[in-house]
Amino acid sequence: MIQVRSLTKTENAGAIAFYFALTCAVLGGATLPLGWATPSLEEYALLIGAGFAGGVAHILMTLGYKYSEASKLAPFEYLSLVFAVLADLLIFNIIPGSNFYVAAAFIIASVSFVAMKDRPKGKAVRT
Repeated sequence: MIQVRSLTKTENAGAIAFYFALTCAVLGGATLPLGWATPSLEEYALLIGAGFAGGVAHILMTLGYKYSEASKLAPFEYLSLVFAVLADLLIFNIIPGSNFYVAAAFIIASVSFVAMKDRPKGKAVRT
């Protein structure tokens, strides 16, 4: 987070996301000799869609780091764990263990606390 925030001072968000994707593609391509399964056309479409959505999300995340402090954004990173477990439940019908509910409560509480703490105060209404 801190490294991305410092990169935003000299690079734009699109360039950061592009070079990250390029690095991942090169390193991922290095694993081709270890085994490759050719995707179907439907799987290619899903991969392209996932890549597009991930690219947009990466640009938005980079802009978030540019305009806010990393310490204020850190609790929001943990929301990805909650979303991953919920995706397991909805897509793969994998029921989370009881520890998940305790952890999710802490994550949601911390995100809510950070979001409410830095919220702009409304003007007092005079009656």
